[in-house]
Amino acid sequence: MSRHWPWLLLIPAALFVLIRGLSPGRPIELEKQELLERHQELLRAVRQGDLDAWLALETEDYVECSDGQIREPSVSERRAKLSLWLGSLNLQRYEDASDPIVEVANDGSLAWLFTRIHLVGTKKNEDGGETGIDSLEPWVELYQKVQGEWKLRGRQSGRCEGVSTP
Repeated sequence: MSRHWPWLLLIPAALFVLIRGLSPGRPIELEKQELLERHQELLRAVRQGDLDAWLALETEDYVECSDGQIREPSVSERRAKLSLWLGSLNLQRYEDASDPIVEVANDGSLAWLFTRIHLVGTKKNEDGGETGIDSLEPWVELYQKVQGEWKLRGRQSGRCEGVSTP
């Protein structure tokens, strides 16, 4: 028997370390579950009109893409815009129309979530009346791991019939 045979045991161990080094420290399925929970926190904050809870889920350096524009609004700009948007709506339903699709980057630093939001309610008109809303809004959310926590880094949203997206 060769005196080097113990070194042969290191080959599988080295391969294991190499393969694990290509993925995050936590299993991807756990990361996906955490992202789905974070997404549900966002939907709940919108339904409850809780702007502070909504903004707490986002990074400060946030990017949004809607209506053909890419913007990087400050937190105060987002607060003002979202406050007006939430104040104009009376939501009866604001939830995923189907199961979101979630992917996590191999290094565990970024993730994205594709979904369609079903929005039902009313929107206040400029004349004081209300318009009914029943529409689907496609979203892509980009998440970034910040100090061990998933934060919403940006969102691309489609346009709903009868209501513009925030």
